[in-house]
Amino acid sequence: DQPRSRNALLRHLSEQTGRTRETIRLVLKQMEQQHGPCETLPPSRGRLSPREAAQIYKLRRQGVRMCELVERFNKSRSSLYRIINQHRARELLTRKIDYIDSPAFSAQDAESRLLHPPLETLLVNSQQPGGTLSRDQEATLFCRYNYLKYLAARERDKLRPKQPAVARLRRIEALLEQADRVKQHIIGANMPLVVSIAGRHLSAGLTINELIGEGTLSLMAAVEKFDYTRGYRFSTYAGWAIAKDFARRIPAEAKRPDRAGCSDIDGLPHDFRLGNLPDIAAVEQAQHDLISVINSNLDPRERFIILNHYPLDTGVIKKKPMTLKQIGEELGLTKERVRQIELQAIQKLRHSLSPEQFDLLTG
Repeated sequence: DQPRSRNALLRHLSEQTGRTRETIRLVLKQMEQQHGPCETLPPSRGRLSPREAAQIYKLRRQGVRMCELVERFNKSRSSLYRIINQHRARELLTRKIDYIDSPAFSAQDAESRLLHPPLETLLVNSQQPGGTLSRDQEATLFCRYNYLKYLAARERDKLRPKQPAVARLRRIEALLEQADRVKQHIIGANMPLVVSIAGRHLSAGLTINELIGEGTLSLMAAVEKFDYTRGYRFSTYAGWAIAKDFARRIPAEAKRPDRAGCSDIDGLPHDFRLGNLPDIAAVEQAQHDLISVINSNLDPRERFIILNHYPLDTGVIKKKPMTLKQIGEELGLTKERVRQIELQAIQKLRHSLSPEQFDLLTG
């Protein structure tokens, strides 16, 4: 029987001659370039469509063996690897990689200092009874998390989309995988915080699972926004962020605990019901205190800019922030002049606000 496809022919000739398929493919290619297409040979597969290329990448990620892809799409291994690597590069180039920068990242010995100890050792050493993290452990984990993303972003800038270096692709993917493991470790260690705050705000129509889901989203966002270089505790920052989001999302009539739903948390571990955590009332009080500080320290023009560019959630309906351009039009000022006044006002407030109040304003 004659082979039906060129790859089937290559496999047959490889078995008969002991030569690799790639060697035979190159020989046939040279023959056709010199003498023209041979009618007795199965035709070579033309250029793949974008849809087929995407399908190859998807199948490979699902674990389909390369030999099966070669047979199915009638393309050489080298062609398939090129397609797969181009898709890997495209996926990395479109991925959002944000990080909190630090001068330590650009130091000559940054990698040897900031990537030590190895990730496995770091994660094991930061496991405490009850899953909580100390201040130093938080700082170390957040430094590692942001440095890994910094390295990945720097490597990604060197990627060539059409001809990506395989070694660079692997390094970027490995760095992002490590960063994700650190992030998951931080989230896991702070889940008791989410559960405790959620348990305090059970309300009609909202189950403990729904509240935990909302709180987890807030926690994940807090991990991305937290600036560890300022020296604050992440657990404090995250608690404020979660409670602030609850205050924004939960309607006023739903803020009273629903006694019928409180039993939902009876089965939770004791260390998931922590005390001294911020709740909605505490956040609302902090908002009122913050407004008092703003009124006491800023002149009318500064107050207008701050309260409209950073609107505080003092009511059930969140006020949409104004842009600097919109504020300038209201005050008859240029956008740049509004920015200058805003920076002056923030510098005034920085000396009068607690870290939590400042985060409440700018977070």
